[in-house]
Parts: sequence; structure tokens; C-alpha cells
Amino acid sequence: MRESLKTLGITAPELTSVEMLNPEGYIPGDIDPKQKKKVDALKNIIKMYTESKPEGKTVIKKPQDVYALLKNRLSGLRHEELHAVFMRRNNSVIDTMMISKGGIDSTTMDVKIIAREALMRHAVSVAIAHNHPSGDVKPSEADLLYTKKLNSALKTMEIGLLDHIIIAQGRYFSFAQEKTFK
Repeated sequence: MRESLKTLGITAPELTSVEMLNPEGYIPGDIDPKQKKKVDALKNIIKMYTESKPEGKTVIKKPQDVYALLKNRLSGLRHEELHAVFMRRNNSVIDTMMISKGGIDSTTMDVKIIAREALMRHAVSVAIAHNHPSGDVKPSEADLLYTKKLNSALKTMEIGLLDHIIIAQGRYFSFAQEKTFK
């Protein structure tokens, strides 16, 4: 990996490549500012990649598990994003995916995209989550309508909608817990 960093013009002999690229790792003060920018960019890429993949055999047993899996991706954003979690029969996570990125107060919940991605992954169930930049976890009428529409569409393909979570300011709302779509 050190050779790969050299091709980018990054040299820091006192640190190994693994130490330097650890997202929480220290970057020495004597590193060239251009090199520091490159290292910071690489750290961000590594962080985004590791956060995008569920670690090990994550199993979704309750709404808090969906929240724990997606809170870092959805917290603190100034725009809405919708993410999906695709699961096997035992609710172990196959994959997660950002479905849409929207504006300040809305994003698109495209039923066809979610269904297609679930089918491509041979998912038996799906959970979705989106954030509310306003800080209010209360679902809108559109949130409720689209959740019911998604649940109905997935049922026709024998795919379960496990939950829809709204995340805002360290809190969440669970449609399944509140029994608002089944």
C-alpha cells in the first residue's frame, strides 16, 4: 500500500499506510499540505466505504437495529436521504443502499427501485429509513402514504416490509412499532 501512496505523491516515512489512512488516525504536522489534502480525501473515501457495508452478520431484530445501522449515514444531513436495508429470511443483512437523495423537506420513495433492488439481491424482507433535517421525527402524510404503497407492492412479490424508520436529532420513529402501515 505504501507504494500506492507514493504514486499519489504521499510520503510519510514515520507512519505505515494503515496508520495514516485510519479514519481516526493521526496525520503528522510536518506532512506537506497538498499531501495532507490527499490523505484526508482517502480517509473520507475509506470511511464512506466502511460505513456503507454492514459489518459481519448484522441481524435486524427490532427497530433499534435499523436505527443503529443507519444513524451515522442519516444524522446531521441538511437534505433528506432514503436508504434501504435488504435482508435474508433470518433478517441478516445482505446489503444496504441509498435509494434517493432529496431536498430540505422531501426525497423520492420510488417503489420500483426498491422492489428491483430487493429482487436483485434475493431479499426476503426490506427495511427503509430516511431522515428529517427539521429535527421532527413525526411522519408526514406523504411518508405514511408511500410506506403503505411500498408495503402493498412488496407484498405482491412476497417480500416483507419490516419497518420504515425516520431519523432526526438522535431520535427515531418506527412505523412498525407504531403499527402505522400494516
